[in-house]
This record gives sequence, C-alpha cells and structure tokens, in this order.
Amino acid sequence: MRILIIAAGLFSDFYCLKSINTAFAVLLIFLILSCKKEDNPVIPEEPVSSWSEQNSNVTNNLKAVFFINSLTGYAAGNSFPNDTNKLIKTINGGSDWFRLPVNLNDSSSYNAILFIDDNTGFVAGSRGKINRTTNAGNTWFPSITNNQAFLYDIKRFDDNIYLACGTQGTMLRSTNGTLSWNTVHTGTAFSIYSISVNNTGSAFACGDAGTMLKTTD
Repeated sequence: MRILIIAAGLFSDFYCLKSINTAFAVLLIFLILSCKKEDNPVIPEEPVSSWSEQNSNVTNNLKAVFFINSLTGYAAGNSFPNDTNKLIKTINGGSDWFRLPVNLNDSSSYNAILFIDDNTGFVAGSRGKINRTTNAGNTWFPSITNNQAFLYDIKRFDDNIYLACGTQGTMLRSTNGTLSWNTVHTGTAFSIYSISVNNTGSAFACGDAGTMLKTTD
C-alpha cells in the first residue's frame, strides 16, 4: 500500500513528498516532528560569577597569592618599580593590604609564595632566590640554592623535603626545611612552571612543550 503526503497546515515544515511506503511515511513523520526546531528554545543560564577589586596598596606586578586561612593572606611580585612593595599581607580577608618589610637587598622578583603555618613561609623568584620567614613575614632569610634560574613555583613534599622549579628544566630539592638546596636532574631543558604534590607520596611538575614529570621521592 502506498500513501501520498502533501504539505498541510498541520505539518507546515513539510514539503510535498513523493508517494512512499506507508510504514516509511509514518517513520519519516515521527522523525521530522521529533527534530522539529522549537520556536522558543530554552537557553540554559550561565552560572553567575562576580569579582570585586581590592586595594593592594602597591603598583608592582603581583604574581602569586597564598591564603593560610580565611583572613590571613600574602601576595608577592616584581621588584619594579619599588623593591619594598613586592611583598604584601592582609589580615582581614583581603579587604586591606599592607607592605611587608623586605630586609634582603637582593632586588629579586618573586613568582611563588608558600606558607605551611601561621609563621613559616617561603618565596621563590628570579636569580634562583628562595627566602624564608619564621615570624609571619616580618623578617626574611635567604636560602642557599647555588642556582641562577628563574624560579616559578615552590611546594612542600613532606615535613623536610621541598621542591622548587624554574627555567631550563631546573628542579631544586631541599631536605632540611629549605635551609639549602640541591639541583636534581629532570632530563629536560624546557622550563618547568608548576608543581603539584598529592597525598599518595607523589609529585608532578609540568612545563613547556608538553613537559610532564613525576617523582616519588
């Protein structure tokens, strides 16, 4: 049996079709109606997100921020235009920031900052500089790295071991709480920008040209 389907008001999207098999015609009508474009399609709403500007009280380029709790946080950045403005701190959740004293005349820029408790923290940056504070940022002490690489990140691997990474495949490792550092072989000459330590005793580092590294020690 064959049936002739002709465009009608009910099926306004249909054009005249040739005489076709009945079963095929029913299936075709079902498919067309199922795929028929909605006159007023529902567009899902994007989740609302908003940011408000905070007064950092400095004009230096800031490159890293770290909060140890909901109120206390630190930020670090370039030494230009003023070397005394590269470390700042907030104690009211970021509403206000004040400059931290920089007692080291190293003119280094800082790219990474890490605190492990209320008092002990570290900054890492240009010319292989890694500095440490044990009094909540009031004074800083240099670590011995014997390296001139531009450092991008610093992480704590365990209670004693710390890792820092930087340009040209640089990976530094400290086993005495950052007092001194040794350069470890990574097998790459590409810059390494970030380190992540998981809770299974492993650490990963990534960098240029798809570089991905892993260590368990």
